[in-house]
Amino acid sequence: AIGAWKEVGQACWNGVSELINETSIGLVILFINWILLARIGSYGVAAFTIINYAAWFGASVSYAISDSLSPLVSANFGARNFARARQFLGLAFGIGLMLYGLFALYPEMLLKIFLPGEEKVVAVTLEFIDWFKLAFLFSGLNMALASFFTALHMAAASAAVALMRSLLFPVGFLWLLPQLFGNVGIYVAIPLAEMCTLVVASLIFAASRKHFADRKAHHGPERAARGGKNL
Repeated sequence: AIGAWKEVGQACWNGVSELINETSIGLVILFINWILLARIGSYGVAAFTIINYAAWFGASVSYAISDSLSPLVSANFGARNFARARQFLGLAFGIGLMLYGLFALYPEMLLKIFLPGEEKVVAVTLEFIDWFKLAFLFSGLNMALASFFTALHMAAASAAVALMRSLLFPVGFLWLLPQLFGNVGIYVAIPLAEMCTLVVASLIFAASRKHFADRKAHHGPERAARGGKNL
């Protein structure tokens, strides 16, 4: 019974990144709306509300890809097929690139759905989208890396990525950048938070390659080859 509870505790710790993601969303959105209302007014809040629909769509797709990656990465990691486990990350980047292209080429498409005739809000939204779309280049890969680390039982790394992208960097940049760059600081805060998170997550990922190599050497190339053939 004690061993079972220990496993439950380990599973909870390994999934703490998802807890951080879910609990921080409301805080960050509240903070963004508060800053927008103070600096731009209701037009800024309306613009962000529309952009948030797009962000939620992108996040939902990215979360679906990330959650699907976890068992695949875990299975290939157990089989010592590390190269294949890393290849799954390309899927998340592809989704982010597709979403970036969609909102880079057709931003008016979103506005026509929600803002017919609201010229001032349209102007703010277009300026916001012009910066915010950059977040899609990094967010999907960040989510995938967090799930990747979870699948490898690197709970601390996964939690660190989730905490940086979901709370620390967004709140920090939203507090600092508007004071330095005005409204542009609001628009660029989330993309910059995603980019900085990706830099740190990539460093952790690079360091984890030694973790792969050590395990492969420990279990031997023959076992690694047999595992690779089974999947």
